[in-house]
Amino acid sequence: MTDTSPNMQPEDTCCADLYQSPLVRYLLGESLHPGGLALTRALGKELGLTKGQYLLDVACGRGASAIMLAQTYKCRVAGIDTDARALEGATKDARRYRLDSLVAFVEGDATHLPFPPAVFDAVLCECATSLFSNRQAALGEIARVLKPSGRLALSDVTFRPETLPLPLDSSIARALCIPLGTGPEQYVHLIQGAGLTIEGKADYSNTVEKLLDKAESLLGIGRRTALATKANDQQLDQIAVALNCASELARQGDLGYWTFVAGKP
Repeated sequence: MTDTSPNMQPEDTCCADLYQSPLVRYLLGESLHPGGLALTRALGKELGLTKGQYLLDVACGRGASAIMLAQTYKCRVAGIDTDARALEGATKDARRYRLDSLVAFVEGDATHLPFPPAVFDAVLCECATSLFSNRQAALGEIARVLKPSGRLALSDVTFRPETLPLPLDSSIARALCIPLGTGPEQYVHLIQGAGLTIEGKADYSNTVEKLLDKAESLLGIGRRTALATKANDQQLDQIAVALNCASELARQGDLGYWTFVAGKP
C-alpha cells in the first residue's frame, strides 16, 4: 500500500522550523509529543530494550527520547532526522549527559535510511509517521534495517474527520501533526504492508487532551512573558482558537493518539 495523499509534505520542509520555534517548544515541551517521555519509557519497555541492544530513533528531533532511553536501558541508540539544527542540539545534549559512547545522531531521510540491512534490534518512531513524504516507503526502510525478530514501536496522532476545520490550519496544528493524521486502522495497514506483524496497539488519546490542556494554560501564562512576545497578539489568538478546536475534537473522539508495536518475522 503506497501513501499518495496529495497534502503530504516531506518531513524536512513541513515542521522542522516549527519545532525550533521557542513558542512551540514552550507550549508542547521538549519531547514534542503527547504522553511525553513517560510514554517513550513505556514504549522502550514494550520493545524489551536491554543493555547492549542497538536502537534506531527515526525522526529523533532534539534527541530527548534517544538520550532518555540510553540512560534508562543502557542500550546503544542511533538517532536520525532531517533537521540539522535539531541534531546539533541533540549532539550537545548527549555530550552534556556523557552519553557519547551510547548515542549518536545522523542527518538523513526516513525513506532512505543510511544503514545496512538487519542492523538494529529495535526501532522507535514517535509522532512522525504522518509527516513522512511516503509513509509506506519509510516503514519499508524501517523493516529493512530491523534484524529478524526485531521490533518496532510507533506512535502517532490519529485524525478521523474527512475535512480539516479551518482553525486547525495553523502552525500549532501542524506542529501537532493534526492535518496529516489518519485513523488507527490505516497505521495498522501501513505497518503490515511493510511486512511487519502487529503485536499490540493501544489508545493513548487521553494524552492528547492533557497536552492540549497544558498548552492552553501555558499560552495564557505566555502572553505575559518575554517568550510569547515573539508572536504578535493576532498569532496568539489564532493559536488559542486552534487549541480550543483541537480540544473539542479530542473530546469527541475524532482526534487521538495511538501506539503500535510490531515485530519482524
